[in-house]
Amino acid sequence: MIRPRPTTHHAPWPALRTALFASGGTILGGVAHHLVAEGPLPWRQSATASAVLFGVGLAGVRRPRSLASVVATHRRLARD
Repeated sequence: MIRPRPTTHHAPWPALRTALFASGGTILGGVAHHLVAEGPLPWRQSATASAVLFGVGLAGVRRPRSLASVVATHRRLARD
């Protein structure tokens, strides 16, 4: 008997997407810091922030989400 294929697909290259998310967030935060503080960017803190964002993003990208949970979260965020 042939088993049916699952209807959900895994995200292509989740670590790469997460790395792009972490680096983009760190760059935006660094630019905002530079514009507000008008000083040099603290590189050690930026690297730490990027590593934390990568860890949180990787944990989130590997967890499957249903359409109902995505819609509920979107409505909750839009309401606040």
